[in-house]
Amino acid sequence: MFRAALRIAGPRVQLKVQARDYSRFHKLNMLFYEKCGVSAKHWLLEQHLGKVRELLLATSMKITDVAQECGFNGHAHSCESFKRRYKDCMRSLRQKNNLTLDAMEDSK
Repeated sequence: MFRAALRIAGPRVQLKVQARDYSRFHKLNMLFYEKCGVSAKHWLLEQHLGKVRELLLATSMKITDVAQECGFNGHAHSCESFKRRYKDCMRSLRQKNNLTLDAMEDSK
């Protein structure tokens, strides 16, 4: 309903509302940065990537399912972000983990 009212009011009102919303977002982001040392966007991405890593190591879920479960919309974005953060691709991390687990079982 609010969006419909904005469309009827015209572009000037829309720009004022968008600027006000941006100002609030910017203030929130600055407060977040002051408290946490990183932007809210960066913090959230770290949370998503940590969950991806956890699921890759603990489950046999498909990589695309893991990415989707952790809030990524696209496989490419999740892979790029993961590789940038962990300096390794998801499939490779899982394979290395499986080799390590197999070696541990063999030594028993």
